[in-house]
Amino acid sequence: MIEEATMEHSEVALSDLCELFEVSRSWYYEKPTKAERQAREDVALRDAIEHIVLEFPGYVYNAE
Repeated sequence: MIEEATMEHSEVALSDLCELFEVSRSWYYEKPTKAERQAREDVALRDAIEHIVLEFPGYVYNAE
C-alpha cells in the first residue's frame, strides 16, 4: 500500500506516508527472511491446490 502511495504521490515524504498508515519506517524497510518468503509461497501453493481440489471433487489422480 505504501509503495503504491509513494508511486502515485511522489511529493509526499515516506515518513509522512508511514505515519498516515500508522506504521514505523523500520517496519516498512524490514525485509522478510528467505524462510518467511518460502513459507508464504508454500501457503499460497497449498491454497491454490486446495481450491482446485474443491472445484473438482470427483477428479482423482493415480500416479501408477
